Amino acid sequence: MEILTNIEHGRGAFYIELNNERLAEMDFTLSLHTLTILHTEVSEQLQGQQIGKRLVAFAADYARANQLKIIPLCPYANAVFKKNHDAYADVLA
Repeated sequence: MEILTNIEHGRGAFYIELNNERLAEMDFTLSLHTLTILHTEVSEQLQGQQIGKRLVAFAADYARANQLKIIPLCPYANAVFKKNHDAYADVLA
């Protein structure tokens, strides 16, 4: 499953879509130096497939590629950052 990106006017989403339906999505805001994760949601159809963790990893890779720091306001993303501190310390604001 491919993770897609949509960014417009400082707001964006990383998401997975199937048949024009978003089945997983991470909403964020984007500023000059930071990506702030606001919300992560995964449909029941994709539950148990580590999709939320894949979205967090994708956000971290995006941040690295664009020299950004991440502020994980979303409770789920924040928990993933805390549990995997060593993997994400370089991008954590």
